Amino acid sequence: MLQENLQLFRITIDGKISEISTKRTIIPSKWNSKAQKISRLLEESRSFMVWMTS
Repeated sequence: MLQENLQLFRITIDGKISEISTKRTIIPSKWNSKAQKISRLLEESRSFMVWMTS
């Protein structure tokens, strides 16, 4: 069974840090740590971007 991690956003406004859960998960091997985003060629990446912009 593959472990999946929740996708979170961390934002700072006026010095206050907030974390927001997307309630979506991703397999860690599909995450680009250096770029801090989902690997570009994956369908999950396209799906996530559509979800984020809707």
